[in-house]
Amino acid sequence: FSLLGAPQGLAMTRASDKIDITASPTGIAVRATGGLLLSTAPLGFNAGPTLPDVLLHFGPRWAGPPEHFEATKQKLQFALVEAPAGGLTEARYALAEFFFANGLYAEAEGVLDRLVARAPIEATRPRFQLLHGAVLFGLRRFKAAAREFAKPDLAQQPEAALWLGTCEAADHDWKSALGNLKRGHVMLAAYPPTIRARFELAIAHAELGTGDPNGAQKTLILLRTEHPDPATRAESNYLSGIAAQEAGKIAEANGYYRKAASSDQIGVRVRGQLALAEIALKARQMTAAEAIKRLDTLRFAWRGGFFEDHLLRVLGGLYLDQHRYRNALTTWRTVVNYFPKFPHTAKIKSRMDQVFLQLFLKGGAKQLSALKAIGLFYDFRDLTPNTPEGDTVVRHLARRLVSVDLLSQAEDLLRYQMTYRLSPGAEKARVGVQLGKVYLLDQQPKMTLSALKDSAAPSLPDALTKTRRNLQVAALIELGRYDDAIQALAGATDATAAALRAGIYWRARKWPEEAATLSQILGQRYADRAPLSATERLDVLRLAVALVMSGNNTALSRLRAQYAPRLVGTPQAEPFRAVTEKIGGAGTLPSSAFIANLDQLQSFLAHYQAAPEAAG
Repeated sequence: FSLLGAPQGLAMTRASDKIDITASPTGIAVRATGGLLLSTAPLGFNAGPTLPDVLLHFGPRWAGPPEHFEATKQKLQFALVEAPAGGLTEARYALAEFFFANGLYAEAEGVLDRLVARAPIEATRPRFQLLHGAVLFGLRRFKAAAREFAKPDLAQQPEAALWLGTCEAADHDWKSALGNLKRGHVMLAAYPPTIRARFELAIAHAELGTGDPNGAQKTLILLRTEHPDPATRAESNYLSGIAAQEAGKIAEANGYYRKAASSDQIGVRVRGQLALAEIALKARQMTAAEAIKRLDTLRFAWRGGFFEDHLLRVLGGLYLDQHRYRNALTTWRTVVNYFPKFPHTAKIKSRMDQVFLQLFLKGGAKQLSALKAIGLFYDFRDLTPNTPEGDTVVRHLARRLVSVDLLSQAEDLLRYQMTYRLSPGAEKARVGVQLGKVYLLDQQPKMTLSALKDSAAPSLPDALTKTRRNLQVAALIELGRYDDAIQALAGATDATAAALRAGIYWRARKWPEEAATLSQILGQRYADRAPLSATERLDVLRLAVALVMSGNNTALSRLRAQYAPRLVGTPQAEPFRAVTEKIGGAGTLPSSAFIANLDQLQSFLAHYQAAPEAAG
């Protein structure tokens, strides 16, 4: 180790990591593994200080006890008033340094502004740059302060490195901070105790940030021997709690945190309370619900900076654990909006994206009511990824909107997706089908045709092409354009096309064509002893009506013989008996209301409402 000359106090540097230097109220102990070998070379303490020139001058500028403050201030102000023209700059420096040394940073900045306005050249001098940077640091404008300390004429000065390291520590750039603080450590002795304590706290914090809790604890022990003021003592207790916790000494950490939590320094108090809550939560001495209540009160006790960022990140995670998704996403959104450049913000944004997809793509939102899920989506729709996964999210949500009859909202959602998110192709065509189905349910068949037209594309898969054709036919039927609907089905032989033809003829009251189509659909189903499905029973009833309305008693008699026994015990048995009694002139023709109730298209629409996403 080496002893350095200093104008006050004692400055030492270690030549080896094996050297241990510890301060105590009675002196300083220097120890080394294997003992010490002391040099006989003269130390030269009386040869004058070996420190670089100090740029910030305190001495008489430092007020000391509060009762001396006003007298010192007046003395410096009078000196400024009485200074000759050539001494104004120095007088202003003296007053600015006094204000700075006593924590009046805004007043110091005002004096410096006046100084540089009268003598612009001073802005280029290291002395001004260092003092101005220190004032900006006091005003918590850390990045602006760091720019001052990094100016070319100042950057190589150890004193500037001390301040720059403190700025970097305030921004949690621990590695750079520790390097600069070590480089400027030799200048600590040049500063009064309260300012020196600020640097020592920054050193301890940087040591913690770089994973050296033992080094931090030694720094804090040394700091406490210097009789720090209450604010410094409170901060050192909090940092000692972190050091003990990282060393696995939880009981010791709790002791330090309790001291911090009972401090009259609110910034330290809230951090101590948060640390105690986190330890209790981890040890299962506090439930998540209790922790949420505790942290939710702390968030309003101290706002801004790394404390609020950390608290909100923890609080959001607790909300998520309790399945309080809105609270979690809202809390994390505050982190993203207010602390966009903080180290953990990108991870929080990524976690928000994951939660959103878990809710709306992987089924997590099913445990929420439809209205709550929809409200949550709309409040956080900016999290929808611009990927196929995001498109699937929109389709799933549209289905939930339809399930609670929020048809116009589903239409808006799907129309936006189709217009702005998708390029022409199969995916856009599928969304066009889903949108068209919703319009059809909303009794807007013209908009169904518009959705199909706007999403048209060549070379679509066969299944999707058939689905789009069927939806087009359904819309044409609703518009009463029966001939166009029949034309759209030309050449189609699949079962759905046959059912749609039956729907067209039913609506158009073309009873012979309706009877022929339904007979083709049913075929010889009467000979198959398997129970008739609900759809088949309705087709039988419709066929009976068509035969009655077309006056085909022969076919009606045959139909009754084939299906009357098969309908026994079903809801269609009595209507079928009533309709088929028309044979031979008995009974009455089916009423318009009865015919309307058997509308084939209603079953088609009901199918879409049950599965509005089916698109082929």
